[in-house]
Order: sequence, then C-alpha cells, then structure tokens
Amino acid sequence: MKKILIVDDSETSILYLKMMLPDYNLSIALNGKEMWEQLNESNPSLILMDVMLPDVNGYELVKQLSKTEKYKDIPIIFQTAKSSSDDLEKGFESGAIDYIRKPVDKKELRARIKSVLKIKELENQLYLKSITDYLTEIYNRRYFFEIAAKHLQFCKRLQKNMC
Repeated sequence: MKKILIVDDSETSILYLKMMLPDYNLSIALNGKEMWEQLNESNPSLILMDVMLPDVNGYELVKQLSKTEKYKDIPIIFQTAKSSSDDLEKGFESGAIDYIRKPVDKKELRARIKSVLKIKELENQLYLKSITDYLTEIYNRRYFFEIAAKHLQFCKRLQKNMC
C-alpha cells in the first residue's frame, strides 16, 4: 500500500481526504515542523500539501524539500483554495508536480494521485535501467561515477580523505 503524507492545517480537509483515499496509507502533518518529523520517520510515496500553513507557506516547504537529497524525489501535489493563475504558476515553479484547487473532487484527486504515482514508478524503472547493465544487471560506469561524486562531496564537506 502506497503511503501519502497529507500536510494540511484544516482538520475538515484531512477528514475529507481520509474518506476519499481509503486505498492509501495516510499520515498527517498539521504544519511544516510536523511534516519534517513525519519525513524523518519514513519516506512517503507522495505528499499532498496545502499552500497556506500556520508556520510556513507550502511554496517554501517544497523548495526546502527539493534541496534535500533524501526528499527531493518525492512528488508533491498542492491542494489549495488559492485559485489564481499566478498561484498556479508559483506552485509549479517551486517544484510541485501538480496543483489541485479546493474543494477537491474525489475522482479528480484519485486520478491525479494515481497518475503521479505511475509516472514516479516509471521514472524509477528508467533510472534503474540507466545505471545497470541489461544482460548482467550489474551497476555500470555511470552509477560508479554518480556514487563516487557523492562520496567525494561528503568527504570534502567533512574534510576527510577517501580511499
């Protein structure tokens, strides 16, 4: 069962989403701080986020998530009452995959979630094919250089040697 993290300060919206999404394992965060706590416990397959939160706006949270290596690949769908085209554009520019206006239609939400999860699954499969040999399924040269670059950055940051 796919896990979805709902980041929303409205208990009414949360109850509504729980009723609409019984096929998913849902976890709830009422603000940005709780979101980070939830993410430290486990990575969700998707984040449904309200733009207007009490401690920070959703646009800033998405920018922070996209800068964090561990969380940058989690797809994020904004769900918000903000409906202007400027808000929509700002949502996509901040890094969200989709933007749904409240009140949320059950069928539309389920279709969008299913679509985003399918795209993410296909991206993961494509990435795996790009870093492994087709015949032997052993990691290839591209993967070696990706991992080496990450380890070099880590060692440089800690000012340690790498052997």
